[in-house]
Amino acid sequence: MKKHILVIDDDTTLLLWFERTLEREGFLGTTCSDPQEGIRRIQDKRYDLIICDQGLGDMEGIQLLTCSQTYYPDVPFIIITGFGSVPKAVESFKKGAADYITKPIDKKELLTLINHVLDEAVSCIPTEELPLLQAEISKTMVGNSEKMQKLFYVIAQIAKTSATVLIEGESGTGKELIARAIHQVSLRSGAPFVAINCGYLNENLLENELFGHVQGAFTGAIKYKKGLMEEANGGTLFLDEIGDMPLLVQTKLLRVLQEREFKPLGSNENIHVDIRVIAATNVNLHEAVVQKKFREDLYYRLAVIPIMVPPLRERTNDIPLLAKHFMQKYGLENGKNVEHITLEAMSRLTHYTWPGNVRELENTIARAVALTTSNSITLDLLIPKASTEKTLFSAIDEETNLREIIRRDTKSAIEEALKLAKGNHSQAARILGISRASLYHKIKKYALPRFSKNNTTSIS
Repeated sequence: MKKHILVIDDDTTLLLWFERTLEREGFLGTTCSDPQEGIRRIQDKRYDLIICDQGLGDMEGIQLLTCSQTYYPDVPFIIITGFGSVPKAVESFKKGAADYITKPIDKKELLTLINHVLDEAVSCIPTEELPLLQAEISKTMVGNSEKMQKLFYVIAQIAKTSATVLIEGESGTGKELIARAIHQVSLRSGAPFVAINCGYLNENLLENELFGHVQGAFTGAIKYKKGLMEEANGGTLFLDEIGDMPLLVQTKLLRVLQEREFKPLGSNENIHVDIRVIAATNVNLHEAVVQKKFREDLYYRLAVIPIMVPPLRERTNDIPLLAKHFMQKYGLENGKNVEHITLEAMSRLTHYTWPGNVRELENTIARAVALTTSNSITLDLLIPKASTEKTLFSAIDEETNLREIIRRDTKSAIEEALKLAKGNHSQAARILGISRASLYHKIKKYALPRFSKNNTTSIS
């Protein structure tokens, strides 16, 4: 079988030379000029060898080396470098690269190096610990699909490191759950896991929450306040909705990642911290960088290990497993012995596109469990008879804007939860699987009236 070699270089002329050379020598070659595409290819497929340029515009080859070692630590990695960058290549060699080659590339030298590296490559047999870690992860995360099993494998691989992780995915895919799973199987599991949503606070409040303040830092600062950075010392700091972080706070976060120290507001003394940062976003950070809304240097500091969470519509075979998991969870919480989901109801669940992803599925099952008067979830419980507006399932075959579907269904779910909770916001938040602060934020966002306990409404 032909050996498959991936070549990543921003010089398209050189890539064409590689394609011809590798083909003539009996190799299967894949090339790409975009480093982000290179990362995606590394994540999606195991190659026999990766050859990567040291300088790739705004990214360095060593970052792709880290990605490769994370996903497939047994795959050899060769760095291409210019004569003036040999020290960097040596550095990458020390960090795990199999070897390096300098430009201009000599064909004979290249082929000798490729054959030598491939001959020396030894398949990496997973340690006994790896399957145990994957089993531990599967206790808190549900999914038997190939994509989820691969995700569990990646989490197990990176768990014992302290590398920064960027989790990307649509809203409702369970990014915080993944962050917690990484922490729970890491060497930091005995230390705090501290989470904050960067989209809910303005610049001043977010800065104060993260870094804390000393007495007298501002009006009302009557005593020292420890920031979340300090609270997470020794553990993991999870920054949700990192794409909404104000630029000033981004600058200060970058310093923490670079220097592992920060100054509380009003202080002249640095505090050193040992934290692992895991960030999550549901927005396209590449576009945010282009639009100057997100610092490019911070992005690359965060994306040392990028993880892309698949939307639920791309792993539909997990839906029955997830639905039964939530049925048991909310049956227990509501003191109900709900044991079945009818075939008709399950068919509707598996054929829906779930724009709100796992969170939407969880909310749907939670509502059905709350409404059922038997031990089964039936189709009519998924589509409440009292609802006069279009349900989430009626939009499947219509040409409706996805953003509008999500807005409408989120609004409908909040209204339904408030009714079920009889105006109790804490209970409604639990039904929806979100925080109380998030519920208030969405009530304001969608201009919803707050339900009082006597089922009347008020705008206050």
